[in-house]
Amino acid sequence: MDEVTFVKTQFCKEQWKKLILECQSSGMKVEDWCASHDVTKHAYYY
Repeated sequence: MDEVTFVKTQFCKEQWKKLILECQSSGMKVEDWCASHDVTKHAYYY
């Protein structure tokens, strides 16, 4: 994996980490949170 791919992958992981923590702290069901943030349930669990 080259450096650019590595940095891009790390950035995406950090973005998803923030989204997942936001969902968990919202108190909403995953399905409801995903619908309100235009995220598919499949993408969330991936």
